[in-house]
Amino acid sequence: MHYIYLDKEKAKEGIALVVAVLEEQNKNYKKDYGENIVEFIGEDLPHYITYVEETDSVREATEEEKVARQQITLEDNQVIIDNIIYTYNKQYQKVVNNKIVDKTIKELIEEGILTLEEVKKIKREELKNIRHEKIQANIEVHGEMFQVRDSDKENFDDVKLMLDTEEIDEDYKKHWILADNSVKPFTAQQIIDVWKARTARKDNIFLQFGKLSMELEACQTVEEIEAIKWE
Repeated sequence: MHYIYLDKEKAKEGIALVVAVLEEQNKNYKKDYGENIVEFIGEDLPHYITYVEETDSVREATEEEKVARQQITLEDNQVIIDNIIYTYNKQYQKVVNNKIVDKTIKELIEEGILTLEEVKKIKREELKNIRHEKIQANIEVHGEMFQVRDSDKENFDDVKLMLDTEEIDEDYKKHWILADNSVKPFTAQQIIDVWKARTARKDNIFLQFGKLSMELEACQTVEEIEAIKWE
């Protein structure tokens, strides 16, 4: 802890003119250094300070105060929020109610940053991501929830291979780890049924994707694009 004594008039200007730095507090610092002295207690004196008349003390200056005194300069794409300087992309972002938010697709088109075709491309990628998530999602078969991600296919293929080579029959019981990590026995045929159900669901998902893609291609406005939802 340090006891730092500053020139008060300079402190009012935001300038830290140090008169003395002590390891122990000087109770009589005004008598020793003069009435025009203010005390700061802390480990290190902030580079930029502000004098507080009400408490006759100094504190670290806020970012707004530094800008007002021209001690620092904000770039065109910088803003102060909660005394923190943030840099944002003015082309794609804006400041609303003291928060940095993304511009709407409509705003980006109106400002000439995006074209309608580019917006369609973004929407198409969004639909592709939803399609992938739906294909990889768990599936309920025989009253149980199974994991059927692409990475799970090998496990189902192993059972089918053993059936095809007649190493096991359809009634062969195999313990299977379910989506909730519980383990239950299922026949070989029941396990094969799971991937069949997944394949049927995948076909339906691609049909939905194709329909939405055609709707997207026909869109003439941003509003029409944004109205396309895949529940």
